[in-house]
Amino acid sequence: IGSVVLRDRRMLSRDGIVVVIIAINKQTGRLVGRPEIVSRGFVDTRESRDMLEESRDLVARVLDRGGGRPAEWGFVSTKVRDVLNRFYYEQTKRRPMVLPFMVQV
Repeated sequence: IGSVVLRDRRMLSRDGIVVVIIAINKQTGRLVGRPEIVSRGFVDTRESRDMLEESRDLVARVLDRGGGRPAEWGFVSTKVRDVLNRFYYEQTKRRPMVLPFMVQV
């Protein structure tokens, strides 16, 4: 096992992972519903329900400013990672691995 793999495993064991599932209309580039957030090893979902709901709203607000152009995956992915990394660090002083997934409908 290489050093990069070991570093990633240490980071995941310490800070956890957050998966963000985003449904976007392929033609308009706008969100379809609210983003879904699933966390593992980051926070207890029952105790941190308000923070996770707030992060869902934050992602929705950031992506709703798309201006009606077709969604570009690189932009969406980077924007979601940046916003959530900053928000989660401010809330918990932890840096979970944020994995955005975009589903075009």
